[in-house]
Amino acid sequence: MQDTIDLGTRRELLVDDFLIARMQGVHLQLQHPERREVAFALRLDPRLPRAWPSLGVTGIHWHDMVFDIEAAQGRITVAARENRDTDTRIALPEGEWSAELWSADGRSVARLSPRPAPPNSAETVFVVNWKSAAKVVFPRGAEL
Repeated sequence: MQDTIDLGTRRELLVDDFLIARMQGVHLQLQHPERREVAFALRLDPRLPRAWPSLGVTGIHWHDMVFDIEAAQGRITVAARENRDTDTRIALPEGEWSAELWSADGRSVARLSPRPAPPNSAETVFVVNWKSAAKVVFPRGAEL
């Protein structure tokens, strides 16, 4: 019998015949991916000191997109550096939020409705498609 291969505390996602000494009555099978709703979301929960009018963070890389984010008292703005036909899920903390998409030339493109919150979550989730939008503005506690 061969010596055991010490994997330590590592998890091995792929197992092949190098790690398996003997296979009797079994076979290896690759599982096929299933398309499901994306569970990842860009979660924003800024907590500004009252003395700060706003805080901006630029160059945030998220799933092949680059964003600039500005948080102000009662408002969050997320701007994409390029227009792409891709969706981004943006999760905001508990509360009443609205959302409006804006084009690069300053035109209002659309108002967004929040998606149902994930189970056991009080977050508000919006799905933003950046094809014709340059930024999305999220005012808190106010209708647009």
